[in-house]
Amino acid sequence: MTRILVVDDAASTRTVLGNALADVGYEVKLAASGRDALERIDAIDPDVVTLKTTLPDGDAVDAIERIMTINPTPVLLLCDELPEETADSLLEGVARDVVSYLEQPVAGLHGRFVADVVEAVGDLETVDASSLALARTAATARVAQPVTGGQTSLRRNDTANATVPSTRTDSRRDQTSSRPDDVTTVPVEGTTLLESIVVVGASTGGPKIAERLLERLPAALDATVLIVQHMPATFTGRFADRLDTVSEYPVREATEDEWLSPGEAVVAPGDADLEVVDHDGRGLRVRLDDEQTRGVQPSIDVTMETAAETVTGPLCGVVLSGMGGDGAAGIEAVDAVGGHTIAQDEATSQVFDIPCQAIATGCVDEVVRGDAIAAAIVDACTVRPANDRAAANTEGETDD
Repeated sequence: MTRILVVDDAASTRTVLGNALADVGYEVKLAASGRDALERIDAIDPDVVTLKTTLPDGDAVDAIERIMTINPTPVLLLCDELPEETADSLLEGVARDVVSYLEQPVAGLHGRFVADVVEAVGDLETVDASSLALARTAATARVAQPVTGGQTSLRRNDTANATVPSTRTDSRRDQTSSRPDDVTTVPVEGTTLLESIVVVGASTGGPKIAERLLERLPAALDATVLIVQHMPATFTGRFADRLDTVSEYPVREATEDEWLSPGEAVVAPGDADLEVVDHDGRGLRVRLDDEQTRGVQPSIDVTMETAAETVTGPLCGVVLSGMGGDGAAGIEAVDAVGGHTIAQDEATSQVFDIPCQAIATGCVDEVVRGDAIAAAIVDACTVRPANDRAAANTEGETDD
């Protein structure tokens, strides 16, 4: 039987969540504090931990750190109001470890939130706990060498839509960012497609893959990048700042009704859907919609579908590690208009739901490792020289 450890200092919350989880067949253990949970976690050996972000005897950052050290376990964070310094440090744990998140209502528990907790626990119980320790170790080591992806270019475009790779220094970007010394961007070989739009969607396990992607994505590609990461609004602005420090692209949290230029990247806010509403010579215009219509917000599907409806040039849709099925309909929409679609593979996805359901649509062009996604995007958004294409076409041929 799957064992769940519920950690919350409020007895009423422990009771409500514990009863709801027990009603669907889980074995439930309760802890009133982080210290209590950590003292008992080895003996309890839970399959999933639900953890309130504010506990009276310490912060959730330390709890996650010690859980992942003592007994690596998927964690569901129940996010309430956080001090600024706690939110900043907690994002480090969110980006590094397998953590999912739900906003906890300030006014008290309600039926929808409790049902969401039960559903999220059900998704997390499928995570292979033995892979968490390996993933945590791997997260501390940077992959230094550049990687190569497939050789596919965007299907809706040809060399007539290509432009010579940019060699400019982007004045919008402080080139002295804190990018790791051992990370190199993917080389751009050939010509870039004019004004490529890249939409990246992710959920649980996605932050660190998105970070690696942005580390390796070259400014010379001159794409416009939209990132939809399932994450509470408390964290999305900080997540954008984190990506900005490691990327050649300037990255910020998206704001209402703004124009984006090639070479810029934005992160969807955690409390709104990011919609693409215009695309012309001025760039790409996006707006925010806080009316939740898809069951999850921000919605990957909303951003990809509105991009497919609006973008007039090269379009690339990417889905990374995450729970649920958000992104599958978006990938179908991108594919329907001739865009290029990429999914992270199962071996490198901490939670394979989102890529798996996208792949099941039959609309994914490439399934690649997490560390090869930036290269796959570059290949999709460039046209290789004719002699390179000819060489690729003759690879593997033998004399009769």
